Amino acid sequence: MDHQLLDQCPISKLMLLPNEILQNVVSLLTQPDLLTLTLTSKLFYKLSTRILYSKIYLNDSIIEYSDVYELASSWSWLRLQPSSSNEDSRKEANYKLECLLRSLKQDQALVNNIIEVRLNWDLDIQLQKNFVDFLTNSSRSLKIIENVTDPELNEAIVSSNYKSNLISLDLPPPNPLPSLEITDDYLPNAQSYMIRRLTPNIKVLTLFIDPLLLFNNLIRPKKILEIETLKLHCRADTYPGILYNRRHWKYNKLSEIFDSRYLKVLTIISWYDHICPDRIYKFDQWAEFPNLEDITLIAVTYNDKKISNLINNCRQLKRLKLDFSFPKRAMAKNSLVYKSIFTHKDHLKFLDIKLNLTNRIVNLDVRQFTIVFKVPCKCSLCQETVLKGIFEGKILPNPEDYKIDTMETFEKLDYFDQLFDSSLSPYSKAVDRYPSVKTGPDNIEDFLHRFNQVNMERSPNFIPLVEQDFYDLYHCLIHSLKMDVEPFLTHFKELKFLVVNDISLIIQEDETTGMRYPVPVFYNKGFKTNFDVTKSGTNQFEVDSEVYGRSLYLN
Repeated sequence: MDHQLLDQCPISKLMLLPNEILQNVVSLLTQPDLLTLTLTSKLFYKLSTRILYSKIYLNDSIIEYSDVYELASSWSWLRLQPSSSNEDSRKEANYKLECLLRSLKQDQALVNNIIEVRLNWDLDIQLQKNFVDFLTNSSRSLKIIENVTDPELNEAIVSSNYKSNLISLDLPPPNPLPSLEITDDYLPNAQSYMIRRLTPNIKVLTLFIDPLLLFNNLIRPKKILEIETLKLHCRADTYPGILYNRRHWKYNKLSEIFDSRYLKVLTIISWYDHICPDRIYKFDQWAEFPNLEDITLIAVTYNDKKISNLINNCRQLKRLKLDFSFPKRAMAKNSLVYKSIFTHKDHLKFLDIKLNLTNRIVNLDVRQFTIVFKVPCKCSLCQETVLKGIFEGKILPNPEDYKIDTMETFEKLDYFDQLFDSSLSPYSKAVDRYPSVKTGPDNIEDFLHRFNQVNMERSPNFIPLVEQDFYDLYHCLIHSLKMDVEPFLTHFKELKFLVVNDISLIIQEDETTGMRYPVPVFYNKGFKTNFDVTKSGTNQFEVDSEVYGRSLYLN
């Protein structure tokens, strides 16, 4: 009888597969499914925990899930409860990290499954030091420790049993903020640490200091570095004068330090809150690395000529994230940077950019000082449900409410600007590869409560919005992006993920026609595209292409 039941059990057929194939099958499961699978048998416990513990992401707030795609499926993270404050969330995360460390100390087999760990700026440093100390002394499989942000962690790594197995090296900054005074022992300790850690085995490098200053005045590599992944934080730390001495410089160019044949991934993160000259970012020098396949620029000063030159000089760019701070955050479609992206239309699989959008839904007529709603998509959702039902039926149901007296009133009515300013859109370095972390305690209910509260105070005619209104408005916003995203769907045949102004989209194909269309990664419940997925070549729902000029509308 037991054998008959076993034969009827679907999981028993899986167990007949070779372990290599079975491991690949199991690797496709979600984190909750893997946890469930650990309870089924010893074999599946072993296979599941091998994946669950391979890459650990220490988050300090909840991770956002998607209904249309399994995001960052190779990572495991701390499962946290929604919290009313970031501080409460961090307390829970620290507690969960303590529990994780305790579990690992009780099971050496789990420890040897860990390959990569990403630490967190905001979690308890001493607790993370204990975590790193234990892993580097106990895990034979550990290869990468990412996001090391405190010099105290250096001690745990450099004196460990398995430090030679690590292929990553992070040189932490002297302080959390660049404005703080640097202690006298920072540079000597950093020099000692780099001498002991910078070996040919290192392939992943993170620096918080200009590489030319570091490798000319603090440590000289024995040969050119074969780094494959480089993350550079540009900060205004004020170091002792010895670090700025150019008298005995050996290297004048980055290509003399890093072998241009090997560097594939470059991330530059700016900490400056003002416009910076190119000598800070060295875009011209990075343009000498033609084998770059993945470029991320975060909060850097916009330089149309130099950044476009960097992009153009790449032979086969597959991933690109551009985030500018000064003098402008979004790029124009006639800019050199925008045009340079199209030189990689045959290769790009991931693109994250900020654009000057063609259409804006909530506008201000500056001559009449009245609100103007311009919903460009002509589908029934946008015209009937959103324009007539929400904007005209709930937000401004009375004609006299369209006339406003202050900019403050306009800001109360500008639903989408408030949406962009909220923490509803989770942050990820790359939405497909890293977990998407909520940056604040916002949820749909809280966001709508704030919007409803200020508008009920503004006008007694206002009708409060409900959750379904949120989804309808969000999907209308996606529809309004059609003219901005269509060129990428048309020309970038390999593109899988497109992030425009922090709105994450996954590119899907119609099963029948093969036509491609964007779907929001988050808040996609009930979403229907306004892209034509037939082979007729005509758009089912046209989008108004009129660009609203500043002479009439304040965009």
